[in-house]
Amino acid sequence: MDVQTVWQCSRNGVAVSHDGGETWEQQDVPPDSIGLGCRFISFLDGQVGWVAASGALVATADGGLTWTEVEIPEGIEIRAISLRTPSDGYILDNTLTLHVTGDGGESWTSLPIEIEIPEALAQMDYEVASDVVRFFDDDHGVIVLGLVGGGESRLLSIRTDDGGRTWEQEDVPAVIGALTLTHDARFLTVTPLFGETDAVVLEYQ
Repeated sequence: MDVQTVWQCSRNGVAVSHDGGETWEQQDVPPDSIGLGCRFISFLDGQVGWVAASGALVATADGGLTWTEVEIPEGIEIRAISLRTPSDGYILDNTLTLHVTGDGGESWTSLPIEIEIPEALAQMDYEVASDVVRFFDDDHGVIVLGLVGGGESRLLSIRTDDGGRTWEQEDVPAVIGALTLTHDARFLTVTPLFGETDAVVLEYQ
């Protein structure tokens, strides 16, 4: 495994480091699809990965030398992405629908997700403020959601063992924040959105 190659995605575009973050090289990602609007990134290794803006997704298989636009379901707003293999990938949209591809984006299966909204948020105009998706095989996966509304917030973990058709949920004991989930979903890092506390690392048991 190449632990020295690191990718990042921001308003400044896409960049890669080949020395563990000491130096960075800006990537020439097609401006008509991503440009400076990069918000989401998912790489399998130093060569194969996806980057996305809210309404566009591009892929590389050669470490960023070339990029190919991936056709996504029409009209969706991307909230999170995850690439499990070069062919198998996942998009979570703003309606909490999971879109699954097994052929590199040639076709998609859309699976609406139903969750039980916590009572403190159920009567409010809540929204999803942060989210992250990981799948381990065709059937098993996890999504972590940060919900906010009316001064209330809640982190939820939802898990599936049937490819996203049904889900089980549980509370995550942390303040809502930006989410980073390891590929095996064993460790979740929560960085508070407003800096009132330090980042928290949780281990799933």
